[in-house]
Amino acid sequence: MKQRVKWKAAGILLSFAVLLAAAVPAQAAGEQVKASIPVAQKFSVSGGDDSVNSEFTYQLTPLEKENPMPEGSAQGMWSFQMVGNIETETKAITFDHAGVYAYQLRMAEEAEQEGYFFDEEVYKATFFVRNTQTGLAAELILQNSAGEKVSSAVFENGYEYKTGTGGSGDQEKASTVKTGDPVQALPFFLAAGALAVIVLVTVYKKRSSDSGKMN
Repeated sequence: MKQRVKWKAAGILLSFAVLLAAAVPAQAAGEQVKASIPVAQKFSVSGGDDSVNSEFTYQLTPLEKENPMPEGSAQGMWSFQMVGNIETETKAITFDHAGVYAYQLRMAEEAEQEGYFFDEEVYKATFFVRNTQTGLAAELILQNSAGEKVSSAVFENGYEYKTGTGGSGDQEKASTVKTGDPVQALPFFLAAGALAVIVLVTVYKKRSSDSGKMN
C-alpha cells in the first residue's frame, strides 16, 4: 500500500515537472533576434539658403561592456552619420541570449562652428530580450534625458546666418553695391577735377599772355 502511494506521488511530481518545462520553453541552440533604434535628424536654416553642411555624427555606447553592439563598432562605440532631414534606424544589434541590455545614444561632440547650433539630448535605449514559445523576442524602451518614453531619438540641429550673410543672394547684392561704391570712385573724381583745374589755369595763362602781347 505504501509502495503504491510513493509511486503515485512520484508520478504527480513528474507530471508537474513536464508541465513546468512546457510553460518555460528552452532557447534553441544558435537562436538569435535582431533589433534597432529609430532615429531622426531635423536640420533647419535661418536667414539664408540651405547650402551649408548638414551632415553630423552620432554615437551609440553600451552601458555594460558585455552588451552586444552593431557590426562595425570600434573601441566600445558605434558611430554613424545623418544628413539633412531624415528618419531612419540604427544598424541592427544581434542578441543571442535573454536579458536586459541598455545603451546611450547621443550626438558626437562637435567643435564650435560659427552659426551652428547642436542638439545636446542624450537618449537611453533599453532592450528587454526574452524567451517566447516562438523563440527570442526583443522589446525596446527608449527614453530622453528627462526619463520620458519616446518613439524615436530625434536630434534637432541648425544653422543661422548673420545679418547680411544670407548665402549666395546676399553675396551677389554685396558685389553689386561694391561696383558702384562712391568711396572706391573718389580717386577718379579727384583726378578728373585736378585735370580740369590744370586745363583752366593753362587756358587762363595763355589768354593773359596773348592779351599782353596785343597791348
